[in-house]
Amino acid sequence: MTSYAGLSWTAVLVTECVLKKPLDYEKDLLHQQLRQTPHYRGQSKPTVSGMRRLIFPIVFLFFIMGCQPKDERYVHYHNERFGFELAYPSFMTKDPPPENGDGISCQGKGLTLIAYGGLNLDSVRPSELDGIFRSRHFADSTGTIHVEKSGYFSNTDNGDINLTLHLTYPQGQIDSMVIKRILDSFWFNGIN
Repeated sequence: MTSYAGLSWTAVLVTECVLKKPLDYEKDLLHQQLRQTPHYRGQSKPTVSGMRRLIFPIVFLFFIMGCQPKDERYVHYHNERFGFELAYPSFMTKDPPPENGDGISCQGKGLTLIAYGGLNLDSVRPSELDGIFRSRHFADSTGTIHVEKSGYFSNTDNGDINLTLHLTYPQGQIDSMVIKRILDSFWFNGIN
């Protein structure tokens, strides 16, 4: 059993409840240790229901404050030329932008991101696909995962445009929720 001398009883109870559900004999030992600390004497005995009342507000505050590991915080990017936007993890390093302003590339922890727009110069215009993003995922023979999301948008101020996002990463090294967040954030927001 860990010694909790010097901690307030609320911090001890929250720690115990978050880390594990204490057994009855552990609770008795904990209460004996708490009674020996000067700041606990004379206060009512904490209960399991009291612990639950403490944990809900604390967990709620973590969600409100957006407590995420630093690697899962995101940087917002908006492309002025083609009007697309996305969010990428802060652990990625952004490469210098291309001179023509057509997109972004960045990399970090094995993840490579390339997003760009281009004018549709083809005479064929897939009107049935206008405004719809398509995605495809595959793994190559080296175990690298490739993800592509692309879309076609007609009648913009710059003409018809194609938008593309490429992600590559070693299989099993990037959390699938990070990939999902990037893919979900890639969107045509219009040209200002």
